[in-house]
Amino acid sequence: MRKLLAFLFATLVMAPAIASAGTCFLKQSTALATGIRLGPFVDQTDGFTAETALTLSQADIRLSKNEGAFAQKNDATACTHLENGYYRCPLNTTDTDTAGILLVAVNESGALPVWKECTVLPGATFDALVTNAAGAANGFLIAGTNAPITFTGSGAAMTLTSTGGNGAGLAITGNGSGAGMSVAAGATGKGISVTTTAGDGLSITPTAGSAIVATANGTSKHGIVATGGTAGTSDGIKATAGTGGVDFRAATGITVDACTGCSTSGGTTIMPEVAYVKASTSVIVEVFIKDSSTNLGKTGLTSASGGLTISWGRADQGNAANTTCVVAGATRGTYTSCGFVEKDSTNAAGVYEVGVPAAVLDTGADQAILTVYGVAGTTPTILPIALVDVGLSVLSDTLGTPINGDLATDIAAVKSDTASVKGKTDSMGFTGANINANTQATAATLTYNLTGDITGNVSGSVGSVTGAVGSVTGAVGSVTGAVGSVTGNVGGNVTGSIGSVAAGGIVASSFGAGAIDATAIAADAIGSSEIAATGADKIGDDVQTRFPANFAAQAIDSNGVVTSGGTFRKNLASQVFPIYLVNAAGAAVTGSTVSVTVSKDGGAFGAITGSVVETGSGWYDVNLSQADTNCTNCKYVATGTGGVTARPFFFRTAP
Repeated sequence: MRKLLAFLFATLVMAPAIASAGTCFLKQSTALATGIRLGPFVDQTDGFTAETALTLSQADIRLSKNEGAFAQKNDATACTHLENGYYRCPLNTTDTDTAGILLVAVNESGALPVWKECTVLPGATFDALVTNAAGAANGFLIAGTNAPITFTGSGAAMTLTSTGGNGAGLAITGNGSGAGMSVAAGATGKGISVTTTAGDGLSITPTAGSAIVATANGTSKHGIVATGGTAGTSDGIKATAGTGGVDFRAATGITVDACTGCSTSGGTTIMPEVAYVKASTSVIVEVFIKDSSTNLGKTGLTSASGGLTISWGRADQGNAANTTCVVAGATRGTYTSCGFVEKDSTNAAGVYEVGVPAAVLDTGADQAILTVYGVAGTTPTILPIALVDVGLSVLSDTLGTPINGDLATDIAAVKSDTASVKGKTDSMGFTGANINANTQATAATLTYNLTGDITGNVSGSVGSVTGAVGSVTGAVGSVTGAVGSVTGNVGGNVTGSIGSVAAGGIVASSFGAGAIDATAIAADAIGSSEIAATGADKIGDDVQTRFPANFAAQAIDSNGVVTSGGTFRKNLASQVFPIYLVNAAGAAVTGSTVSVTVSKDGGAFGAITGSVVETGSGWYDVNLSQADTNCTNCKYVATGTGGVTARPFFFRTAP
């Protein structure tokens, strides 16, 4: 019996101790500086004596994260004893980085094994369970009063579906001045996105206050974006007027693409179209800018007002966006490109002068749009501009005062006169076949082919006459320009040059007795310029062609003897001259390696590109290349091995 009791005691008391009493929740990726409590650690032999002096190092604390393999804890701090075998073991953010079950196990020599299971929860879940009170912000919901709730998700943060008949998926009631629902969109998302398979996307009926208040935030963002259906009369937004207001009131933050019966109160201001002649410059326009809250003229704006933007678009810009300009200060009545100045805040509230950039009115398009926008508390202003070829003032000045009392009567008279003129021109025999293809639009420059006689005067220039002109009765004052050819006699004088005279055109019989004498040739008619040696029309050139090509470079003495300047020719290859080489004793040197240098027209000496060939008995032939003779004054120096005395020689080459 005693042995049985001892066995039972050893089995029950000395069994491993499980330190898992209570529930352990840990916050994911959060350090536990105060440490997780482990214990009690008891003596391995008797199973109940507390072990208070154990050394529990980092390697002794083994962790298994969410059913994973065991590994020592990441926090390097050792565990410290608290009391009665309980120890405090710190954990860091790496130790708690995995959501799920965290098993902490210790098997230390001298003590029974101890382990503890904890649940690692995501931060929001931990805060709802542990940190925050039920019903408080980010705490668990309770039946009763709860603090405001925030739902966050990578997709839909919250999806509510009503399964009951006619039940609302979401019913929200605001309090006092608070909104029933306040929605903030992401950077590129939508505050509320409603897609229906049938029925209305959104139906809101307030008992008091506004049904929807949508505020846009950011560039090119919209308070409400609504797209109508693809069939029937499905509208993007359908608004029905109440007994005390309009059915739709446009305001800042709402873009209306198309709306029947809409009120433009508070929306974009579209100015009446103005017209300017293309390429006009220094144009100042007046625009009206509204206060978005009062719909009255906005006063006090300047070129420095925050967000003020002036942009324009033209019909010829293609796929390009609007062009903006740098807004500048201006003086009333004085043009400044992209200038902006208030007209009169008292008597013309909301009216501003804008200096239209010249590029807006340039040629190439028939329409432009000028837009002024961007200042907080204002609505955009759009000014359509028609670009015309002729302005009304120019047209009025051109037409002048109606002769017959009104413009319609004048036009009828012009039509009558035009018919009369046509009848007279028809009698001239003009047909489509003989109207020149280059006919111009201006009557003063029309070009026609005329067949038949012209009796009367021709004023102006005649481009050309094809065929013989039988006779011209009367004097021809002058002919300006070239005359292609003259067949027959010219009785008077010809002033100017004659292009050419055909072979045989001038013969002995062409000149009468005394036709060319001293009086017929004016003084200096044939001078130095007419006898110059260049130019195909110069006498000197004709003379030159009858002499050798190098005649001009020859030297001729007073007796008419040509001296060419030397026996060697300039810049000519294969010219050879012999040299005789001796040593200091005056004896001929044979077998020498000879080098020759040349100085051309006073330049530095350099080796010739020709060659030297020994001919015997101290004589050597110097074979000069073309480059070696490309000089007028050519100085050569020959040197060689075998004690050769340097031999200088000089040539003056001939052309």
